[in-house]
Amino acid sequence: MEVETFYNPKMENMPRSEIEKLQLERLKTQIKYVINYSAIEREKLQDAGIKEDSIKTLKDLDKIPTITLEEIRKNITDTRDPYGGTRCIGEGQFCVVFEIFDQAPPKQDPFYLTMTKGDFMNAVEMFTRYFTMIGVRKGDRMLIQGVVDPTDIYPAIINSTSLHLAPSVVEILGSLSLQIGIPMPRLLAAGIDGAKAFNWVKFFKSPVLIVSPEMVNQIAAIGEMEGIKAKDLGVKIIVYPDHKNLLKPSKRRELQAAWNAEVYGMLCNSETALHAVECKEHAGLHVWEDLYLVEAVDSQTGKPAPEGEMGKLTITNLYAQGTPILRYMTDIDVKLDKTFCNCGRTHLRILSQDYQER
Repeated sequence: MEVETFYNPKMENMPRSEIEKLQLERLKTQIKYVINYSAIEREKLQDAGIKEDSIKTLKDLDKIPTITLEEIRKNITDTRDPYGGTRCIGEGQFCVVFEIFDQAPPKQDPFYLTMTKGDFMNAVEMFTRYFTMIGVRKGDRMLIQGVVDPTDIYPAIINSTSLHLAPSVVEILGSLSLQIGIPMPRLLAAGIDGAKAFNWVKFFKSPVLIVSPEMVNQIAAIGEMEGIKAKDLGVKIIVYPDHKNLLKPSKRRELQAAWNAEVYGMLCNSETALHAVECKEHAGLHVWEDLYLVEAVDSQTGKPAPEGEMGKLTITNLYAQGTPILRYMTDIDVKLDKTFCNCGRTHLRILSQDYQER
């Protein structure tokens, strides 16, 4: 196996016992923080009888009630607060606001996520570890697909041009980032400009693509029309970001054969700013557990699913100060693997049912 470089080896290789000790410390801090500053979390915790000192071990985590996007949206309607009681910082404090829709075109009102500079820099750390993990190196050119719209969190983290938010991932890696995207009205789906993307890949010889399945297909189709096969474009790494569906191993193998590139799945949850990415072992999507607590939860009871069984992906952001949410339950079915990964990292991996076809 190719030797991988670790961006933060102390953290990425931390023993599980130390990871869990750090998680407990940060969870206790986050509970105290949301009780003081989050209207919706304070009410839910009070109703559940949770106080600042109620959580003694990580096994107590399921005492904390789960929360869903539907609950937050209901609170937005009931209170006329656009943040639904989740925002924990004053209006005068510097932050970045992201507008989160469930789909395009949106069928429901948006949810607003706020990130402080500290939140943003933790997210930059998260992505820099991931990109180093999959083989992005200093000077690599990256083509990043993103609509010019605040719903796209990860392009902002990777390629922020704001001095308030520096340094971004591309600054740390010393990369040239080519961002493909066009402004679109709110009620339309995200725009795709495959011709522009193809030209940038062809002329800038970008070895890294962070693009949707539709964009990958368009680049390949335009190349075929010009007599250029996808595998001859020089792309070495393709990252597939998705908000709902984990990349199927069969689809990854198909793309790797067509492009002669390594293809990685990336799961994005904008509401908690969590992103999980495959390593070169393709044995699940790693989550940095110093930054997030993730669970596979029974949607009816709110209790963790038995080890190795499927449950709803539930996320606690351990660093957020702008919009911290405890035990945010998604509708994504996953199971968790805490065994040692052959890539050398000790942080758990998210698996879907499809990983059984490997």
